[in-house]
Amino acid sequence: MRKSPQFIYQSLPAVTGLIVAGIINVTGGNALQTFMGLTTTAMGGYASTALIKKDTNILDKENREFKKVLGFKPELDDLKQQRELLMEKINNLKIEEEDLERRIIAIKRENYNLEELEKRVLKSQELKTEINELTGELNTIKQQIKEREYQRDNLSLVSSQFLQKQAELDDLKQHIDKLSKSKENLEIAKVNYEALNQKYTILENEQNKILKEIEILNNTKKVIQDKINENEKYEIKLNNIKEEFEQKQNELANLNDKLENLNQQTAELEIFRSSYDVLKSEYDTLENQQETLALEIPRLQSERDRILQEIQTIETKAQQVDILRRELDELEAKFRIKRNDLGSLKRKIEYLETEKANLENEIKWREIEIQTKEGKIKELQKEIKTLKEDLEEIKNSVDYAFQALKIPVEVKAKQMRYFANESDFLNQFKDYLKAKGLTFSDRVINAFHTSLKVQDISALVILAGISGTGKSELPQAYGEFIGAPLVMLPVQPRWDSPQDLQGFFNYIEKKYKPTELMRYLYQHQKQDDLKNRMVLVLLDEMNLARVEYYFSDFLSKLESRRNKPTFLEIEAGSLKLLDEDKRVKIPDQFLFVGTMNEDETTQSLSDKVLDRANVLTFGKPPELRLRGVKQTVETPKEYLSWETFNNWCQQPQEGSSVLESVREYVNRVNNIMEALGRPFAHRVYQAIAKYVVNYPNALQNDNIRKKAIADQFGQKLLPKLRGLMVEDSNVKPQLDELKKIIDELGDESLKQAFEVARNGQYGQFQWKGMVYQETTND
Repeated sequence: MRKSPQFIYQSLPAVTGLIVAGIINVTGGNALQTFMGLTTTAMGGYASTALIKKDTNILDKENREFKKVLGFKPELDDLKQQRELLMEKINNLKIEEEDLERRIIAIKRENYNLEELEKRVLKSQELKTEINELTGELNTIKQQIKEREYQRDNLSLVSSQFLQKQAELDDLKQHIDKLSKSKENLEIAKVNYEALNQKYTILENEQNKILKEIEILNNTKKVIQDKINENEKYEIKLNNIKEEFEQKQNELANLNDKLENLNQQTAELEIFRSSYDVLKSEYDTLENQQETLALEIPRLQSERDRILQEIQTIETKAQQVDILRRELDELEAKFRIKRNDLGSLKRKIEYLETEKANLENEIKWREIEIQTKEGKIKELQKEIKTLKEDLEEIKNSVDYAFQALKIPVEVKAKQMRYFANESDFLNQFKDYLKAKGLTFSDRVINAFHTSLKVQDISALVILAGISGTGKSELPQAYGEFIGAPLVMLPVQPRWDSPQDLQGFFNYIEKKYKPTELMRYLYQHQKQDDLKNRMVLVLLDEMNLARVEYYFSDFLSKLESRRNKPTFLEIEAGSLKLLDEDKRVKIPDQFLFVGTMNEDETTQSLSDKVLDRANVLTFGKPPELRLRGVKQTVETPKEYLSWETFNNWCQQPQEGSSVLESVREYVNRVNNIMEALGRPFAHRVYQAIAKYVVNYPNALQNDNIRKKAIADQFGQKLLPKLRGLMVEDSNVKPQLDELKKIIDELGDESLKQAFEVARNGQYGQFQWKGMVYQETTND
């Protein structure tokens, strides 16, 4: 009597638990360990069995539904049982694998007998042989599944042929022939169906054999598991069992695929069966129709004879009708000709009437268009008139608002003045100063003149020092001598924005309030007599207010002149200005000079201003003297052109000996200043180089060149060291190195200024500027 799969599922956990308990007892485990092994294995097995049972119940339900629909019970039951058996094998192998792994760990902790190990190895080999036999049987089942796939392909071919024949039923005979062929195909399918039933019986017998072999295998496993011992060789065998387990899992997946294919095949067969019933019904209907038509044939033949006699009678009458028809056709042809002529005349009349209506509509449309355009013209005329009035009002308001800005600048020097060269210019300027009773050293005059020449990179010349040393008189005299208009801007302590320098728009008066600087800038691009001449701007006592507040932005714009045209924006409130009126260019011809008093009422300069300026210091004179005798000297009526002044400006040439000398000194000083935390970059080096090459006679005389370098050290570099603690261990050595470089330059004014700064109050480096102690132009 064959046991049901459910009975096998329920028995396996108990059997496996007994096997595990026996192994624990044989390997030396106590009673408690044996009981725990039995309980744990049995409970885990029952839990796995419950899950398998649940899946099996679901599968049973699905199979019952398939049975109702397909009526293909034997083969489905067979596949179901095979799947159950494979699932049982897989779960048993899983349980055995887990139990064996646990036993391996336990046995490794215990001592074991070598003879027992050998016996158990032999038993494990026998187990492997039996597993291989089962694998062969499983391959046989796979072959049978392939045969069923072949049968499924045959059924698919039959179904496609049937559908093709059904589409070709165009007439009765073809329809009957195709039904006959379909009937034959159905008989063949019936034979195939009977063959499948026979194969089902064969598979059922094979299933019984496999179940018996599985029962034998389970008994064999029970005997082997009672005697098995854990060792390294058995672990290798266990790995082989794991691989076989994975293979069987894959085979189970393949079987599931085959089951789905068979289900699909059964569904196609059912469709074929239903199609056959429909076609048989149609065949019976057509046979009945054929018998009815056969009875109608004699009656139709007698009716045909009667109709032929009537046709002969009608043919005689038709000849007479043909004669009358020909006459009627001739009359109709004439009538058509006349009707066509009449139609042509009507169409011409309709066309002319349509043209007339179109012309009348076009005339009306043109009249409306003319009226519309006349209205638009009137509106445009009104709008133009309004815009003209608005433009005139804006023009008047702009003229009123910028009335002060548009006041022309008075130009006194009318004629251009020429000099043999730059040296001739400087000599005549020194004579002019002497004639005015002013005393300045050659060093100061050369430094001031050179600083004005390099304003593209050092945009501001600052004359600093104590009051009464002639700081304001030097730029005024220079402006008079070159015929340049002087823009005097006395700085007030309240200045705190660019508006104080440029001017502002008064929203109450609706007027722009320009400064003299803005007026000159504006007129420079309007007045022709200012085009090729310089304008000197003097910021008197510029450090009464904080320079960065009112001059910082303007100074940045001055510096950018060397790269591109630079403009100032005019504040115009709500007034609409043209672009050319909104922007005021800062020309290169504007030279900027500032004076500074060094007392308790003034502000110091930031590094940003110092980097962009050259600072000339006017210190205490060596001895006090009266003002020189002022001669009667007439203010020049001629001017030095910007073109001539610009031609005196030189550019540093890369690779020249002068530039290499400057680079050597500057690099050495920059290394020292980097150590002191006050390094500088390209701008300062470029400014020093340009100052040196533009200094009078510096290219020809090495001593003069060193004076020019000393000027820049005092004007740009040493002011950066303000505030250093001179006795600091990191500062003192660097200042000593810097002193050596200053000594190499051999400039006494720079040496004295450096020593004074080094001996400043509170132990700090306090730079107060260079005071040039040289022969004057007396």
